[in-house]
Amino acid sequence: MSDQKLRIIVLDKQSKYLAAIKQELARAIPQEIEVIAFSNNKQSESYIDIHKEQCAVLLANYEVFDNSIETFLTYKQTLSSGTQIILLTADVDSNIVSLLQNKLVFDLQRKQDSSSKIANKLVLAVSLFLHQRDKETRLGEYAKQVRYAESDLQDSFYGIIGNSQSIQNLKRQIRKVALSDATCLIIGESGTGKEKIAMAIHQESERSKDVYNIINSAAIPAELFESELFGHRKGSFTGAKENHTGILEASSGGSIFFDEITELPLGMQAKLLRFLQEGNIRTIGMTSERKIDVRVIAATNRNIQQAITDKAFRADLYYRLGVIELEVPSLRERKEDIPLLFDFFLQHFIKKEKKYFNTVSDNLIPILLAYSWPGNVRELRNVVHRLVLLMEDGKIHENFLPRNLKTQAPSPKTNKQNIPSSISMKDMEKRSIEEALQLCDGNKEQAAQKLGISRATIFRKIKQYQIETK
Repeated sequence: MSDQKLRIIVLDKQSKYLAAIKQELARAIPQEIEVIAFSNNKQSESYIDIHKEQCAVLLANYEVFDNSIETFLTYKQTLSSGTQIILLTADVDSNIVSLLQNKLVFDLQRKQDSSSKIANKLVLAVSLFLHQRDKETRLGEYAKQVRYAESDLQDSFYGIIGNSQSIQNLKRQIRKVALSDATCLIIGESGTGKEKIAMAIHQESERSKDVYNIINSAAIPAELFESELFGHRKGSFTGAKENHTGILEASSGGSIFFDEITELPLGMQAKLLRFLQEGNIRTIGMTSERKIDVRVIAATNRNIQQAITDKAFRADLYYRLGVIELEVPSLRERKEDIPLLFDFFLQHFIKKEKKYFNTVSDNLIPILLAYSWPGNVRELRNVVHRLVLLMEDGKIHENFLPRNLKTQAPSPKTNKQNIPSSISMKDMEKRSIEEALQLCDGNKEQAAQKLGISRATIFRKIKQYQIETK
């Protein structure tokens, strides 16, 4: 019978660090899990080859892969698909962040972080490994103590929450847009969820199994943009000490999302336009061009027509990007989604902060509905997090709202209209499901789509709340 004991593999060239992290893990990790340390790749590969299915987590210093994504990805192929990876790194650049964004690693940690902090991440990674390997069985008492908080995306359309008409239309548009490789421009105010929409387009497309990269056009200095996009060869300019793969090439076969595209320097706008027209890139320091297959999705929170008028954005680039244009509604334009969003974030933060919850005060929801939400969904999410952190005796109360929300509170006469004295989270959820079923004439699948939850979830909730259906 093969050895079924789980392993954590630690990979680092420095023996002192290996000894220190093993000592910390001995305190944090149950005896049922063995910690094995290696100082070079070859030794660890031989061990993993024998114990592949038992290797729950790899904690590796990125330096052992010569700080090369290609070397790391080659090594990753020796691991089981379920093995969770935590990379230790001294410097975080867009290439290594892309590994986290594309779920190729569980987490990134700085090596200078405390051993206890890294050990806590390892505990979560082991828990995720167990969760994915077998949803029913766990490693004795250990699994009862450490629970993996499932992703926000589980019961939603890639995190896009709402059943208002505008959001339902947007979801339909996303599914249609995903069928094409045409460039797409997403327009909407800050905090409306443009990044989630871009991710949804990628996930719904045939490119979903390939790489998805994000570039924040406002965060990269103008003088570094060309190198970040197209890459450079060693020695091509002062400071180019090694070859660098540009993010366009790194995204080949998949999708790239340009956030805040109107912040792109004008010089780079011309070069991006040329790439979109021809599909070729030329790395700095090279004379030849290469064909790159990548889908470009962009977003902006600015009035793009005004940016064109102000000569801050090229009209021809706008027309090339806007082959398909999606407009994201602000939260004040879909206030009927606020109770559903509130409930969604409430459940998330109750779990995350491990809080006891009982009721929501009767005045709270009317206040949220009366507010204009200049920060949109992001602002609502932060407000709910604040309420959960400050709640007392299991009650979410309007007294803990930020001052700017309180000043827009409705008059007492409107507060009581059709609002019970206290609303439990279960009551809110049950009521939402009942209303959706009524709107869909009892069709459970249609109701699930309206609520932004999965088919399995609505069947489970109907049974849980004993909701009568046709």
